[in-house]
Amino acid sequence: MTLHMKTIHTLKFLFLFSLSAIMLGGCDREDTPELFDKVTTSTPNNFLQYPNMQPSLAAGTYTIVAATVNSGSSDSFTLTITKDDGSSTQKISRWISSGGISALSPENPRFDFTLDTAGGINISLESGVDNYLILLDRSENILFEDDNSGTSGNALLNLPESRINNKEWTDAYYAAIDPGNERDTLNKWKTKNGFDQGHDVHVIFRDTKDLGYGRNMFMRRNANGCLAFYVENFLVTLVDGLDYNTLNLTAAIEDDQLHHFGTNAIEFSDLDGDCDGTDPMFNKFFTFDATASAEDEPRILSVNLDNRGKKFMPIPCITCHGGTAKPLLADGSLPSSALPDQLNPELLIGDTVSRLQPFEVDTFEYSNKTGFSRAEQEDKLKELNEAVFSTLSATRADGDWDADFLREVMDGWYDGHFLTASNNQGFNDTFIPQGWRYDPTDASIPATRPASSEELYLKVYKPFCFSCHSKRGTTLGSNINNSNGVAPNDNNQDINFSSYEKFTSHIVQIEDYVFARGIMPMSRLTFDKFWEGDAAEILASHIPGFKYANADGSINIPGKPVANAGLDRTVISPVNLSAETTFFADTYSWEIIQQPDSSIATIAEPSSLRTSLSADTNGLYTIQLNVSNTAGEISTDTVDITIDNTLSPSQTEITFDTDILNLLQGGTTISCLDCHNSTLGIAGIPVYYDTDSNGYTLYENIIQRINFSDPAFSPLLRKPFGEHHFGEIPITDPANYNMIVNWVLEGAREN
Repeated sequence: MTLHMKTIHTLKFLFLFSLSAIMLGGCDREDTPELFDKVTTSTPNNFLQYPNMQPSLAAGTYTIVAATVNSGSSDSFTLTITKDDGSSTQKISRWISSGGISALSPENPRFDFTLDTAGGINISLESGVDNYLILLDRSENILFEDDNSGTSGNALLNLPESRINNKEWTDAYYAAIDPGNERDTLNKWKTKNGFDQGHDVHVIFRDTKDLGYGRNMFMRRNANGCLAFYVENFLVTLVDGLDYNTLNLTAAIEDDQLHHFGTNAIEFSDLDGDCDGTDPMFNKFFTFDATASAEDEPRILSVNLDNRGKKFMPIPCITCHGGTAKPLLADGSLPSSALPDQLNPELLIGDTVSRLQPFEVDTFEYSNKTGFSRAEQEDKLKELNEAVFSTLSATRADGDWDADFLREVMDGWYDGHFLTASNNQGFNDTFIPQGWRYDPTDASIPATRPASSEELYLKVYKPFCFSCHSKRGTTLGSNINNSNGVAPNDNNQDINFSSYEKFTSHIVQIEDYVFARGIMPMSRLTFDKFWEGDAAEILASHIPGFKYANADGSINIPGKPVANAGLDRTVISPVNLSAETTFFADTYSWEIIQQPDSSIATIAEPSSLRTSLSADTNGLYTIQLNVSNTAGEISTDTVDITIDNTLSPSQTEITFDTDILNLLQGGTTISCLDCHNSTLGIAGIPVYYDTDSNGYTLYENIIQRINFSDPAFSPLLRKPFGEHHFGEIPITDPANYNMIVNWVLEGAREN
């Protein structure tokens, strides 16, 4: 019997698919482990999330008060404390004659626990009487309390690890953008967006840049500029670690439903979805389950896009679509994205200020099968880009995102098609925007720009930064230092990296995020590709004094220990020491390497991640942190602690109401209120410091500007003291900086 080559190919294809079915199937199927790779303390694992995920609690020691609703109660109880890592502690005790709802009554048992790193906690109290939970900080302030949120009327405090990546936030998101559940299945979503009447564009390709899936994509234009996209994702897993391969494209083309594991959808429409042209439009994100066990592809609330664990929608989408997520309001509802001075904020509830991703045609893998080559789909992909471009407004209000850079790039891809109506049909793979070009004859280009800027754009920024960063920043931007060749306050939304100068103005943080912490690039597949080629070496060549090269000049993938002993500060003894912002370490060791003569100083637990220093003499104490991993690799860092027992207020006495608010509203040279003011400030300012705004109290707004997981990178600490701040430097006194540092490191008390 003779077999034609096409038949042989088909049999091979079917064999491979059958083999994969026996093995692991696709991502997010019931038989797929949630963590595909083994993750250790030396594994970078901060993909598809923000550097500040808004933890519920800062690192520190807390007290739980087990109380009852009625005083004089007598009963036994079980208190269960569960941390983010799943570890759980149970306390069994009893009330003899309880003190009622009181944090101070000695009749109500108290239990301490410590969080070594910022995060959340789940506390449940079970008993036969009506009970009550109170959570206190180390200064005895009530942080949270609950009566009957638990089962059978018992008390429960469920404080999530992240205030923006949890089920409650996701529920609130879909309650805002789909209150009538008109989009809770893919079929209903298609009907709502008119796909019953057909589609305008259909393409199939493999996304090689960030997800690696085979993608079967459809787009439809609706009334008044509304758009709808949905894409069926295909993943063929044959061998561990080889799941991002050409078979994913073949599966999409063959429509092999065994490997269709989920469908993503984006709807660009107004809040109520009627596309009447009168209300502002924004992007809404959905994911639907296409596994064999799912009927009608129901909407799902969490996804595991990179086999590094599930994340709640829409966080995995909006992190790379330029979006932001704010914590829920006090009533549990989603906040509006509107700026404080913006009219009709209720029309923007559910808007994450995310943007559509343009289609980078040169990054896709295509098939040689008829109808699915790049050449055969080029016009369709251009039509998709035309749709995306139509959402990029050339006008914007103060404080909005400025689309000019993305418009420039997309127009350059098609040699002027979008802005000058040229008839070019092809995609220009090598276009370089003005801000990255090198031309010593062009007077508009800074003379300090090196010839290698174009290589940095094409081999680093374009493949590894552009997708996310081109959609970030606002028109208020920052006052980039003149030495970088950019005029201050000149629409400097520098985080979009629209020029070589804006990119290098962040070079210190880029070095830290990319080479030390391994949190950028933010997509796992993009991260892997960055380290497979020469991008790391090219980027390092633009970093003055680059410090992560080996003796032979090679550069290691992040994973070696990086010690961080914390911020220098002046305090009263004793003072907490924390290594929570140390990366990739298993063991910790603290030691005093400098102290005043004749002083006596001790470190309580020298081998703990979190400990304390006690000293009997005022003066400077230099503390060294030594960390290592299981491979014996080590790293050290020092922190300077100045003991001043006359300091007032002490680090534990500082509160927002008494100290921090006065500091922010007063300043030393220029007040924060010169801009952050509800009546006198500049248009588009994101938050007021003289009144509540955005649906939050003043304190809640300020807390969002603290990164408890990495205090040194808190906007509240960086911007007022001069780093990438649109306004001038309003706080210059070191004592004021020290006060904010102490307040943040001690948990940022409100009152």
